[in-house]
Amino acid sequence: MRKVSLALALALVHWACKAETTPSQGQQGVVDLRGWHFERQGAVTLGGEWAFDWLRLEDEPLRERIHDGYVPPLTWSGLSLRGTELPVEGYATYRLKVLLPSEPQHLLLATSPADSAYRLRVLDSRGNTLSIFESGTVGTTRESTRMLARPGHIPIDASDEITLILQVSNFQMARAGLWLLPVLGDRPALERAWEYERYLELVLVGMLLMMGLHFLTLFSMRRDERAPLWFSLFCFSMAFRTLLLWRYFEEVHPETELGLFILRLEYLDLPGIVAFFVLFLSEIFTIRPRWFVRMTVVVCLGFAALAVVTPPQVFTAGRNALQAFLLFGLGCLAVSLVLEAVRDKNRLAAVMLGALAIFITAVLHDILAEHQIIHSSFSAHALGGSCFLFIQSALLSILNQRMRRGLEDASSRLSSQNREMAVLNEDLRVQVAVRSRSLASTLHALLVATPRAVEPKPGLIVAHRYELERHLGTGGMGMVFSAKRLSDQRRVALKLIANSYVSNPTALARLAREAETAAAIDHPNVVRVLDIDLDEQGALFLAMELVEGRDLESQRSRFGELAWALPLLPQILKALRAIHSGGVLHRDLKPSNILLSDGVVKVVDFGIARPMREESGGRVTVEMTQESSTHEIQLTRAGSILGSPPYMAPELADGMENSSKASDIFSFGCIAYELLCARRPFEKPLVLERPVERLEQTAPPLGSLCPSLDGHLAKLIDSCLQRAAQRPSIEELLAAFALSDSVQARP
Repeated sequence: MRKVSLALALALVHWACKAETTPSQGQQGVVDLRGWHFERQGAVTLGGEWAFDWLRLEDEPLRERIHDGYVPPLTWSGLSLRGTELPVEGYATYRLKVLLPSEPQHLLLATSPADSAYRLRVLDSRGNTLSIFESGTVGTTRESTRMLARPGHIPIDASDEITLILQVSNFQMARAGLWLLPVLGDRPALERAWEYERYLELVLVGMLLMMGLHFLTLFSMRRDERAPLWFSLFCFSMAFRTLLLWRYFEEVHPETELGLFILRLEYLDLPGIVAFFVLFLSEIFTIRPRWFVRMTVVVCLGFAALAVVTPPQVFTAGRNALQAFLLFGLGCLAVSLVLEAVRDKNRLAAVMLGALAIFITAVLHDILAEHQIIHSSFSAHALGGSCFLFIQSALLSILNQRMRRGLEDASSRLSSQNREMAVLNEDLRVQVAVRSRSLASTLHALLVATPRAVEPKPGLIVAHRYELERHLGTGGMGMVFSAKRLSDQRRVALKLIANSYVSNPTALARLAREAETAAAIDHPNVVRVLDIDLDEQGALFLAMELVEGRDLESQRSRFGELAWALPLLPQILKALRAIHSGGVLHRDLKPSNILLSDGVVKVVDFGIARPMREESGGRVTVEMTQESSTHEIQLTRAGSILGSPPYMAPELADGMENSSKASDIFSFGCIAYELLCARRPFEKPLVLERPVERLEQTAPPLGSLCPSLDGHLAKLIDSCLQRAAQRPSIEELLAAFALSDSVQARP
């Protein structure tokens, strides 16, 4: 669409350039064109000095006598004659003798519409009438004058010389005379240009009407968006003004009194175009100052009201004021668009600025031609506005396309959220529906619980909601199956407690605590918990997000591959950060509790996780209930440790109540060390060493084992294995990984 608009703009500019003419240098009522070749050199604008006679309507050719003056055949408003300024109302005769080549010429004389009634008579060298053209009725009184502003195309076959006698009368308008100077040129060339111009105008009118209907239809479907409405009204107004300016209605019915009515429509349509244009821009761009939009609409309404209720001499007198306001408004819009394009780097505003420049150039062309600052024979603002309008249409189409894509994306996101909400609602519905029954039966189940009579296997239905599909693995407390939720066919991971733990309240509480802890954390690198309940035998089970992948423990063959291992470690850190932000310590971070699916890390197993609390001074400690503290202390005293010794911080040897964020950082350091160099940092877990040996043991520097690893990152991972106070924070580690990536990405 943008390419089509650009092509149309270039075509309009090309046509406008072809319509330019050469100004003549007539003096004392005579213009000499005897050496001019019309077919080769083009048309001539008949400006210069025409003989002027005030209050005379004479049909005689130019005579050897003193005339009232010599002026261009335009308005006499403001013209001084014998020291007195002429009034607007009156009548006059203009005469011009044109000297032509001696050979016969096939010429065409083109005149523009006028605010006044005029009659143009063409005489040959012997005073015979060659052609007469009338626009309205020329008279000496208000009653005998009828205005009908039509352009004239007068064929002339002559040689040697012709005389033009232009009679003009005005008793209605605020100014009197032609809009533009007459043009004399080769008849075939001007007729071709005229036909081309009319064809182009009709094509433009048709396209404007189609665009107006198109965007009006868009507005009817989305009435909350007013930009298509203002743009459609702008299109209709431009099409209507094009027909008015080229006087199609008057050409069809030249005998009727259409002149004054069409003039009112013209002065009514122009303020509407300006108002619709500004309102449209205000809908798609931030026009500053904001009061400018309201002021423009009010001023345009004022001009339109004048055109409806006042006589012609009143509303036509505001023509110069309307032109000045139009230029002022276009300048304000241009400045606003420049600020929009520069401040917000808005490319659409930059394109709009280019289109506005075309429109401003066309308007300036017409104003300068009207005041005879430049010589031109065509009206450009309708064509410039049409060119501007095509570019506007392309921009509006782009905005609509962007909006449509945005709506599609929003609809897609909304559908996804609705599906997630449906799943969550199903989870809540199930929980609410069975919670009362589950709570009522839990105490009884714990008292009479017996080992599961039916061994879990694929095909078994658990709690009337989950169908087991395949066995994924066996952990410390039970088995994990891939299962299908019957309500929505969603696949989940189902953790079933082992028979040995069925009647163990502590183990059941531990599994329930794992569900509670994981459910409080929402992060893409942490496995989500979906449901927890009792099966038919009263055994607890846990439904979790199913991750299609393997744990890191099963991929030890890839340990030591830096390209594979490095992207995984920041994900583990982010998961650990989310866990700590949720007020929880994991306390069992190890490769078997880290799943990997398509390069995405998922941390699982919160079986021994604990809530933590922050004390004064910023020290973070684990928060333990009386029951859990007693139980874990008893296990420690008995020589048992909750956790995986190779990845446990040495301070945990004195009791799990010493858990902290730093102990999870130690576990991460062990995992990172092992992933990067394919060996554990300590031959024997520090948590199993005697107190003295725990303080003396140090791991070989990671940098010596992985020389290609960034030195700063290697030292930071080494510090994870030091004493708790010397271990870095998660943010320091993430920053080191980000810096390492940027260093490796340099050429």
